[in-house]
Amino acid sequence: MDWDNIAGEGSEGYAVQILLPEALQMQFREWVTLTPGATWPAWGGHVTLVPRFMPVDGIEVVHRVLKDVCSRFPPFMLQLDRVIAAANWQRPHLQSLFLIPSDARHPGYRTVLRLQEALVKALEPHKRDQRPEVSRHPFQPHITLTLGLPERDAADLLRAAINARLAVEFHVDKIWLLQYSLVPQTGSPSDEKEIVSGSRSFALTGSPEPEVAAT
Repeated sequence: MDWDNIAGEGSEGYAVQILLPEALQMQFREWVTLTPGATWPAWGGHVTLVPRFMPVDGIEVVHRVLKDVCSRFPPFMLQLDRVIAAANWQRPHLQSLFLIPSDARHPGYRTVLRLQEALVKALEPHKRDQRPEVSRHPFQPHITLTLGLPERDAADLLRAAINARLAVEFHVDKIWLLQYSLVPQTGSPSDEKEIVSGSRSFALTGSPEPEVAAT
C-alpha cells in the first residue's frame, strides 16, 4: 500500500477511517491467525468514520474539508473494550462481531462521536455515498472482528473473544482517507479484486478542551 500518497483517478471509492497503531495491529493479527472464524482487513484494523463514497467535485475539495475539520479537534484516547455479536447489515442471516466502547461517558467516546458528526456534515455536499444503507445506520465506533458467520459459529467466536479479553485503548492523533481500487486477478476484466491502493493522513491539530474545575 502506498501510504500518504493518494490520487484522484482510477479509484473505486474512498473512506475516512481511524487506523489502529501498528503494535495493536500485530496483536490482533496474531489472535486472528489463531482463532477460527476471525478476520482482519489486509490494510489493518480500523474504525470507519465516513463509509465508502465518491467525490462529486474533486478529491482536492475532500482534502480541504478533512484538513479543516481536523483543525478543530485535538488528539484523544479511544477505548474499545466490549465484544458484541449482531446481524450483518447486508446479510442479516449472518452474524458479525464487533469491538465497541462499553462506557459512553468516556471522554474519547464523546470526542469520536463529535468528530464523526462533523466529518459527515462537512463532506455531505461534496460526496455521493456508495453504500447508503451503511451511511444511514447510526454511528457506533467499532472494530470488526469477523464479517459474517452462521449463528453457532459466531457464538463460538464471541466466547473466544471474551475469553481473550480483547480490548484496546489508544491515542488518536490523525485520521486517514483511504482510496480503493480494482486490480485484475487472472488477466480477465471480470475477475478483479478490490484493494486499498493509497491513503493520506490528516493530523488532529485542534486545541485541547479546557478542563472544568471541580466545585
